Amino acid sequence: MGRGLRLACEECDFDATLRERVALAPEAASEPGAVAMAGEMAGTVAAEAGVWSEWSDWLCGECRLPVRVAADAALERLALEAADDERLPRCPRCGTALLSFELAQRELAAAARSRLWLDLAAERRALGMLRDALEATTPLRAALARGDCTTGEALADLARRVTVDAAPGNGKRTTQLEHTAALVDLDAEIADATDLGVTARLLRTREQVAERYIQQLEGSTEEEVDLPGVPCPRCGIGHLVHWPFWE
Repeated sequence: MGRGLRLACEECDFDATLRERVALAPEAASEPGAVAMAGEMAGTVAAEAGVWSEWSDWLCGECRLPVRVAADAALERLALEAADDERLPRCPRCGTALLSFELAQRELAAAARSRLWLDLAAERRALGMLRDALEATTPLRAALARGDCTTGEALADLARRVTVDAAPGNGKRTTQLEHTAALVDLDAEIADATDLGVTARLLRTREQVAERYIQQLEGSTEEEVDLPGVPCPRCGIGHLVHWPFWE
């Protein structure tokens, strides 16, 4: 089982992946920006075509972007012991000595916020969509009473308001809304409702659930609010957040 780190910006749609170990064919490992070490610390780059080799993702502390380096245990130990050693791999963009996966993990844990900030932002956006749908029940009741729409049309309008497609988004970040406490499976539940009264009660219940969950997330993020933060390499405004993954 391999491990890695996901990096994302709390404001824009930047995201990147750091993998502790990754096996690549030689032609893929020589992608632009990859660093193959020479000499005693040559890593395990295959000499024969078609033989897969082992690489590791390092992080540039200046560019805040990953760089793929030929895996070498001795080199990684050196990175932990001597951050300014001239034998360490350098960023191909700015020339700064790179941080090994282990060192990057430690420094991000000390300075960067966690994924909780992304979850909190998604929950707040989802709650706003939910409240918009709840407010819409009043004019829809009036329209239904006047005969301007049918119950099915009113329910379809509400379901549309709580679908991810209705949310203004920034790419991948929008898909997080599908799994929020406010919106998960809500459009399907609205579609199965018998009338607007049932739907309004469902929306109020979801609102209460979402508010409680947001309070829990806010309590957790308060513990991270004083972290110095790592500026996003793309927008430079938001902070990087990070979380581990296993494969």
